[in-house]
This record gives sequence, C-alpha cells and structure tokens, in this order.
Amino acid sequence: MAKTAAGKGANIFVWILLGLLFVGLAGFGTGQFGGSVNSVGEVDGRNIDVNDYARALQQDIRVRQQRTGQPVTMAQAQAFGIPQNAMGQLVATAALDNEAARLGVSVGDDMVRDRILAQGSFTQLDGTFDPEVYERSLRQIGMTVPQYEKRIREEAARSLLQAAVAGGVSAPVTAVDTALDYLGEERGFSWLRIGPEALDAPLPEPTDADLRSFYSENEALYTAPEARQITYAWLTPEMLLDSVDVDEDILRAEYTARVAEFVIPERRLVERLVFPDEAAAMAAKERLDAGEISFDALVVERGLRLEDTDMGDVTEDDLGNAAETVFSLDGPGVAGPAPTSLGPALFRINGILAPQETSFEEAEPALRAARAIEEARAVIGERVDNADDLLAGGATVEDLAADTDFVLGTINFSSETVEGIAADGAFRRAAAMVAEGDFPEVLTLTGGGLFALRLDAIVEPALRPFDEVEEDVRSDWTATAIMAALVELAEAAATQLGETATLDSFGYDFARVEPLTRQGTVTSLPPVAVPSIFELAEVGQTEVLEATDEVYVLRLDSIAAPDEDDAEVAGLRTAIETELGQSMVQDVYGLFGQALQSQAAIQIDQAAINAVHAQFP
Repeated sequence: MAKTAAGKGANIFVWILLGLLFVGLAGFGTGQFGGSVNSVGEVDGRNIDVNDYARALQQDIRVRQQRTGQPVTMAQAQAFGIPQNAMGQLVATAALDNEAARLGVSVGDDMVRDRILAQGSFTQLDGTFDPEVYERSLRQIGMTVPQYEKRIREEAARSLLQAAVAGGVSAPVTAVDTALDYLGEERGFSWLRIGPEALDAPLPEPTDADLRSFYSENEALYTAPEARQITYAWLTPEMLLDSVDVDEDILRAEYTARVAEFVIPERRLVERLVFPDEAAAMAAKERLDAGEISFDALVVERGLRLEDTDMGDVTEDDLGNAAETVFSLDGPGVAGPAPTSLGPALFRINGILAPQETSFEEAEPALRAARAIEEARAVIGERVDNADDLLAGGATVEDLAADTDFVLGTINFSSETVEGIAADGAFRRAAAMVAEGDFPEVLTLTGGGLFALRLDAIVEPALRPFDEVEEDVRSDWTATAIMAALVELAEAAATQLGETATLDSFGYDFARVEPLTRQGTVTSLPPVAVPSIFELAEVGQTEVLEATDEVYVLRLDSIAAPDEDDAEVAGLRTAIETELGQSMVQDVYGLFGQALQSQAAIQIDQAAINAVHAQFP
C-alpha cells in the first residue's frame, strides 16, 4: 500500500509538470480531424502531420494572445499571418529533416534516451524514470512513444546539421573593430548656454504689418482642425448627488472599518545599523558618544550603504523589542543598542512625525461625499437598461434627455477640445469614431457615468481670422524673434570658440563635459547634444543647438579611440563578437534552409488546413 500511495503522490506532481511542459501541445489529438485527414502537405515526400500543424498554430496564437493580452480569433490570426508562419516553420523543419536523412546524419538510442531523461518530466518524486507516466503523458497530447522518440531523434539530427552548417562562422575582425570604434570612442566637449537674459535690450514691438506677415507665412499654426458638431446627453454621479440620501450609520461603520486611515500613531524616521553581537554594538555606541566617528562612517565601516539601513517611517508596533529604546528619545539622535531579529542594533532617529487623529465629525464630509458618489453610480447602473430601451425603440438623444435625468448638450469637438464632457477619454474616443447616420447608443464614461451622442455635421479645417488669433500671433512672433537673436549671439560665440576665446570670456553659463561614449547622457543639456557632438569631424569644431527658449553652443575638445587595455572595452569587444557571430550564424542557417526549400517539391493540402482552422473559434 505504501508503494501505491507514493505512486499517486508522484503522479500528481508529474501531472503538474506535464501541464506546463505541454501547454503549447494540449488540445489536439490524433482523432481531431477524422481518419482520412492526417497530413496538411509534404516536402519531397515527407508528410507534415496535421496535428503538428494544429499544435504549431495553437502555440503561435497563444504567444500572440500573451503579447497583446487579448483573445485572438482564427480570422484575426489569418489577418496577422499566423497560419502562414506556422506552416513556414513546419516546411522548413521538414526540408532540414530530409537533408539530414540524405546526408545520413542521425543519433543513436543513447542520445535519444538521454534527452528524454534530461527533461525530468516523466519521473517519480525520487527522480526515477516512470514508463507509465511517460506513455500516459504522450497519449494526452495524441502521440505514441515511437512517434515521440522519432521526433526527439529528428530534433537531435537537425541540431547536428545546424552545427555543421554554421559551426565555423565567426564575426569578421574588421566588422568587430568597426563596431568597437563606433561604440567605444569617447569625446569630451564644452558648452555655453545663451538664454533671453543675454539680450542687451528688449526687442522692438512688432508692427501690424509684421504680425500680418507672420500670420500669412505660418497659416498652419492658426488653422482650426476639423471639428465635429455633436449632440449628446449625459448622466454623471455628480448630477444625482442631491437626490441621494446617505445613512449616518453606514458612514460610522465606514469610519470604523477605515480607522487606521484616521487615527495614525506617532512615527519616526529611522535608520538601523545591525552588529554581530552586543559587545560590537556597545563599542560602536561609545565611539559615537565620544565623537570619534559619525553614524554615516559606521555604516561605511560595516560595508553597507545608507540606503541599506533606512527603515522609513515606523511606529512602535513596527519595531518590536526595540520600540521602547527608539521612542525614548525626545528628538533626533542615536539610540541603542537594542535587540532585533537580526541582532543588536543602533538606531538613528532623523525625524519625529506627530500622531494624527481625525474624528468622525471631521471625516464625515469626505466620507459622505465618497459614499454619495458610490450610491449615485449604483443608481446610474440601474438606469442603463431603461436608457437602452428608449434608444432601441427609436428615441432621439433629445428624447432621452427629456424623458430621463440625462442632460442634453452640444459640442464642436476636435483634437483641441478638452473641456466639459470632452475631458473624458471614453467620450473622446466615441466622438472621434461616430459617423453620420449612426444610431445613438448608451456608452459608459470613464468616471462611471453614461452618455449617448449623435454626429450632426463635420466642419472642415479652416484658417482662423487674424483678429481672433492676433494675441497668439504676437506671442509667436516675439518668441521667434527672440530665438533668432539668440541664435545670432550663439553663432558669433561659436566662431570665437573655434579660434581663441575661452569659455569664461562670454559671461554665459558654461561647463566642460568629461569624455563619454555615444551612449552617454548629460542631464543639463538637450537630448540631441551628445549625438550632435559625435557628428563633428574634428577637435575644435562647434555646433549650435536650439532648445525651447534658449540656445547652446557645443565645442568638441577631444576624441579618444577605445582603450583595448581597459576591462570595459574588452568586455564590449567580447559582446560585439558574440552578437555579430550569433547574427551571422542565424543568417547562414536561414539561407541554408531557404536553399533547401527552393530545391524541394512542396505540396500543401489547403482542404486539410481549412479543416484544422475550422476547429478554432
């Protein structure tokens, strides 16, 4: 009986493993498509098994679903090209199997056995192989033992063929050197920042002619986008608040359930430094008290960083046996040693957060408002069906507003409209998609309300009159004029920097940047600064960059090739060699497979493929 019980327990464990191992294979057995359908095609006489195609297709669909988080129907899978991809993989595999067979590439029974045992999915809890579990598991996925072992043998032979085809491929030295020079080169540079404060005097006010000319030259800036004239009716929880009655007993129960939010005990900002024993902790405390060392230095001495000791804000309940010691101090300081689960520790108190208590009377307005919103949402939920029925019965948006609590409104909706109902994402999406003639339907607002809408007309893009946008034109003209003046100063500075001037001779903000690679960043500069420096050809060359309301002058100061003796550069070379080598191996093996397929006689049975597709939703 003991053996039987152990076997049952082992089988449960094995079935869990098999559920994971064959997740991509489950669902298609040998009898799925009828006895007359067993192949979806052939490559030089080698059949492509119908169940292999079904499994490959199912696995590719599952990968797509996991990537997008959305179910994929067969129609969608066909639009995405998933069946073609699955069939392409099986055709390529069959062509490689044929070539391995032609060349006599095969593996022995010992290698097949080793590969099966290495999977570890057909064993008892004690690690021994279980033939019954092995056979039963294969039956679950519609395979026999000979079929499965044949597949293992073919996979091993393909691996040997792949190794033979691409085994001698390695990244060319010239390509590696070129990539290393590109990625590992370092450049140092200097920069000046020139802002509006650098201008000696305010710009003259633009004339009416200046503004109208600017308006004419930049009509795209002042053209109203396409607008959609929409009539809508909406109902939000806020609209129903006056009609919602909230029971005070419910609010008091809510307060009690959430009392931890309203009654907050004293908290302290604490750092904890643990020692191996009490003697070491006491010795450290004595050094602190004598002023021989700081707490920060003690942390470093213990081989830690300050962030390793930070406990954040804690209450007495958070500190266990150390609570009394830590909370005995009246202000910031170091307390301890005190016992902890990790050993004796010193505690640095960096701040004290006073207790906070909000009474029911103080919390009641917020609780009432939140509860009222919840109840209003529940009321709205009860009215969805009635609104749906009205619209389904031929009611217009105006009728919906007249016969219910919905509120009627109109809006000229465009990409620029963000006020009122247009602030809601669900309304914006519906307003952008609705077409003339669409029947209105009840939709849900992001905030929990309801709405229905109708498209009345589409207004084409149109240039706004000058008088309507004059202030915008004036602001844009001024910003453009300021930038032109700053660029003029920057170009003059760039010329001087490239000759004899020093960074500090201009009176502008400046800095020098230590050599960095193309992957480096300088947070105080626009993102394009570093790429711009690497586009300069010679030391001493300059570049002017325009930002939102300021201009930068960059000067290239140094160019250094990668130092092959540097450990990071050596690591970069190894990574490049590996990446390029793997890419070339994949390319060579892919071309080899394409060549085999181009020479093979490939026949596809579309009727059998359609039979497989019919099994999918």
